[in-house]
Amino acid sequence: MGFRERYESGKEKLLNDPSICKENKELFKEFFESKERKLKRQNNLATLDEPCYKTLTSYLGRLRNVNNWFKNKSWKELTKEDIQKVYDDLEDGKIKNNKGERYGDRASYYNKVFRSKPFSLAGKADLAREVLEDFKENSDKDVRFVTEEEFRKLISVVANPHHLALLWLQWDIGENVNTLLQLTKKDIIKQKNPNTKEDEYLVNLPKAKIKRSKMTRSEPTLYPETVRYLDMVFNLGKELFIENKKGDDIKKVMGKDNKYKKIIGKRKFVPLEESDPIFSFEHRQALKVIHRAGIKSGAKCMPQGDLITWKDLRSGMACHLLKKGWSRDEVNARLGHTPSSKSLNAYINYLALDRHKPKETLRKTNMEEMQNELEESKRTGKLQSDRIRRQNEELKTLQKQVRLILEQQGIDV
Repeated sequence: MGFRERYESGKEKLLNDPSICKENKELFKEFFESKERKLKRQNNLATLDEPCYKTLTSYLGRLRNVNNWFKNKSWKELTKEDIQKVYDDLEDGKIKNNKGERYGDRASYYNKVFRSKPFSLAGKADLAREVLEDFKENSDKDVRFVTEEEFRKLISVVANPHHLALLWLQWDIGENVNTLLQLTKKDIIKQKNPNTKEDEYLVNLPKAKIKRSKMTRSEPTLYPETVRYLDMVFNLGKELFIENKKGDDIKKVMGKDNKYKKIIGKRKFVPLEESDPIFSFEHRQALKVIHRAGIKSGAKCMPQGDLITWKDLRSGMACHLLKKGWSRDEVNARLGHTPSSKSLNAYINYLALDRHKPKETLRKTNMEEMQNELEESKRTGKLQSDRIRRQNEELKTLQKQVRLILEQQGIDV
């Protein structure tokens, strides 16, 4: 199910939820109409695209959660005390997420709901800003990444070539998994590396399939494993499942009611067309793939030892390249960030990469000083040697002169 279908379905459920008061449902409806219009105008679109629907979908859960926090009270009737209590409960961890933990994305609620359009429509944005004036976003980004050793442990338990191709592509290119799942055959071109003459794929990341904050770009693959599994996927082709009551294959498919149903038929593989997606599964299946592989392999991400997520592979790739000597700008470019992006700072600080440079500079300085001292010592030694040589020559000349004088005077030497 794409983001458009998820948004339309979720919005309908939210706006028709009998447990939500009428005033708030009307406010939500007005907000979505405003947000849809704003997204189209901001992005110069005649109709909303998938990235827009992804943004809109994120508000469905936020609005529902905030409504629950205020116990379904009309937002237009909220007082400063109401907002203060919810804010304090969020900060003190009394309001917990579905994992029973303190909300880690509190800033997104404050910035996108309390201080923004939803509360503005209720006439409470200024009041919320007053309550939240002491809130300071944590600038210390949590560091999570996968080492190459743990990544190889993760893929060691995966057998499906399509799953392996996606895992290697994520580790290799470092793009968001949602983008990779949208790639079609025409987006990936096989070629020879002009320097090494080895096979590689050039992965084109078009504007329509990446986050709006990312740069459109093309990236060559770095690993032979990525080429190997993409070759397997292209050679295998796409799977067709022809329903047939007499068939002996059973396939589970997701119905519109979000429940699996079994269909009986025959499996058939045909070559991929240029416009066909490379991967036949969606984000939900991709989450299951990496979750199962993590549990089965025991592979963990740094530094807390949590189960590996798709995003951890992206940051793991960045850390791996940084440790291999790639510059910050080079890694930023591969990730689709602008050169001025500070997104890698937390990882560079954690890996202490910048702190190795002063040590290396000091080592080079010490080496240069030692070299200079050695050269100076050589020069001093040479001067002393020359001085001794001249003194010896002068002594020999003097001895010859003395001998000559004595001989002239008839004195035996």
